[in-house]
Amino acid sequence: MNAWHNLSIAEAASLLDTDVEQGLSGNEAKQRLARYGPNKLRKGKRFSALVIFVSQFRSLVIWVLIGAAAVSAALGETADGIAIIAIVILNAVIGFIQEYRAEKAAAALARLAAPIVVWCAAGIAWWLPRLKSFLVIFCCSKAGIWSLRTPV
Repeated sequence: MNAWHNLSIAEAASLLDTDVEQGLSGNEAKQRLARYGPNKLRKGKRFSALVIFVSQFRSLVIWVLIGAAAVSAALGETADGIAIIAIVILNAVIGFIQEYRAEKAAAALARLAAPIVVWCAAGIAWWLPRLKSFLVIFCCSKAGIWSLRTPV
């Protein structure tokens, strides 16, 4: 995998098989769009809040703690058993909150993704909806700002 940030503009243009002055021809842009598909984030599987909460109990350590609480309660140490169960529940609540917030943050970031892409083709700077661009685009502007648009 190339470390794009370490490449010079000429090296990146060479690897992307494009011309830094003219960009891609219209035909080449269409071919790359057909070959690589649109430049969009793949939607991951979304989970309900209940599934996220229940998933907090999948760990072997959690089940060992639940078992230890049951053994403590069976041996008459109910205070210890209750304390262990309280810790397990607290752990599940904290884990749920973190995962739920992370899920919401990822969804918000996906909505904030740039809806417009500026790119050069046939010597003209184009403003296109992000979904009309393709896998790897060499972006440019007349001001000389260059960047690589790569898949996420």
